[in-house]
This record gives sequence, C-alpha cells and structure tokens, in this order.
Amino acid sequence: MHQSESGNLTIKWNHLDASPALETKIRERFEKLSTCCPSITGGRVTIAPVEKHHRDGNRYQVSIHVSLPGETVIVEHQPRQQPASRLGLSDKRHKSEEIDGSHKDPLVAIRDAFEVARRRLVDHVRRHR
Repeated sequence: MHQSESGNLTIKWNHLDASPALETKIRERFEKLSTCCPSITGGRVTIAPVEKHHRDGNRYQVSIHVSLPGETVIVEHQPRQQPASRLGLSDKRHKSEEIDGSHKDPLVAIRDAFEVARRRLVDHVRRHR
C-alpha cells in the first residue's frame, strides 16, 4: 500500500502503484467539494482494484472519507454486478450481465465516487441549515 499526504488530504493506494496523474485528479476533485461544503476539515481517499480477472480486466473501488466538524461523510463506491440468479440465468454470463464496465477505468471510478460524495455533502449542508 502506498500513501501520499499533503494538506488535509491523504490518498491511499491499495494493491495499486501510485499514479501522479490520478493523484492530481483526486486532489482537484477534493478541492471542488469545498465549494459545496466549505466546512470540510480534511479527508482520505482510498483507491484499490476490486479483483483481477484475466478476461474482464481490473475494476476499481474508491472510498472517500470527508471530515467535517463533528462528523465524517463516507462514500464507498464500487462496481455493481447483476447476479445471474436475479436474471434467471444459469452460470453462463452474457455481456449484458457484465460488471459495470465503466469502473475498468480508474478515472471514471474516481469521477463517479466524487459525484456521489458531492451529492451527499449538498444534502448534509441542506439538513444543517
């Protein structure tokens, strides 16, 4: 696990090599969160591959912990998969049942996780007004 820390944000890379480009994107997105919730005091972002699969490739899970005075907003964002049993299928998998392919790109997984975090922070601000 690699970890980088600067200012009030810590980025953890679980089973993944640190990437300067991804780190820059994470820091930019974290700074943007302060526009919708200026009371942010710090945070931690963890990015990790969910699994390695020879056929489907890696998918990424992003965890965001945003520290606010007196509480923490947590977003755990990972790819979804429709279970075959729910679709009435046997063990055979069809392309339509594939795990959310967008999370094969770590930038997309980061974007989606920060969008969820932004919505939660906006709701948090509304509740506390």
